[in-house]
Amino acid sequence: MPATLQIRHAADLLTAVPYLIGYHPDDGVVLIGMRDGLVHLALCAGDPAVTATLCRGHGANAAFVIGYGADVPDAAANAATVADELRLAGVRVLAEIRVHEGHYWRVSEPLRRYALPASSVAAATATFHGLRALPSRAAMVAELAAVTGAERAAMTDATRRAEARMAELGEREPGEDRFARLVRRAGAAAVREAERRHRAGGRMPDDTAAWLTVLLVSPAVFAYAWTRLTDDQQSLWTDLVRRADQAYVCAPACLLGFLTWRGGQGALARMALDRALAADPDHEMARLLSEVMYRAEPPATDKQRAA
Repeated sequence: MPATLQIRHAADLLTAVPYLIGYHPDDGVVLIGMRDGLVHLALCAGDPAVTATLCRGHGANAAFVIGYGADVPDAAANAATVADELRLAGVRVLAEIRVHEGHYWRVSEPLRRYALPASSVAAATATFHGLRALPSRAAMVAELAAVTGAERAAMTDATRRAEARMAELGEREPGEDRFARLVRRAGAAAVREAERRHRAGGRMPDDTAAWLTVLLVSPAVFAYAWTRLTDDQQSLWTDLVRRADQAYVCAPACLLGFLTWRGGQGALARMALDRALAADPDHEMARLLSEVMYRAEPPATDKQRAA
């Protein structure tokens, strides 16, 4: 059942923000776009003009602008610029709010400062419905960070073995069509094996994980994995993103990006796609998903609403 978060005043909104974007912000500008009295999208603002265009393009007709961090001219100016661009785009700014060191205030009333509550009914409802809020953006980045040390060395060795295994397939079936069929079969089996281990609560051995990352380069195998994505597979694809060799991280990162975007975790989806694009700026699917994420209607609109 979609979570309906009751937002009655600014404190409710501010305690709900971490659950809407996935982590507790401590700097930057967060925009909460509204449509028909409901939270329609939540995003961390980048370029003010682009942010306003996105907000309007996603169908929001009103918004809250929340600036986090030290109350210094640069930070205040950035939040104010976002608000100005929203108005120019025809989006009504319901309030400009600042948050710093456990207090918040409306920009229009800088002397009336209030303590930020630790929780609220909105936050409790979000938690009950499975929405999560990591302690910081850095914590979210760390969730997708590549494994290091001995674990990385083991995966590198496993990836070299997987590449050799793929080369052997090509030698066994030299015809292009026959080789493609063999890769599709092997890929489907590898995806199902990963799902089986995940359902059983296990983790793929290095050779199994590396073999899957190599197979996912095949568009047919990628498409097969895409059609089998389910909401409970986030940990499976997160693990693969972290373990994949840099040359093979794009496909699992795209799968994770789409899965989390579909589930309403926009910030995490963006970070997954950033991993893909950092590895290969020209990766077609990563670029397409990145564009769709910012230009199209969010697929999770009905899952994160507030009244």
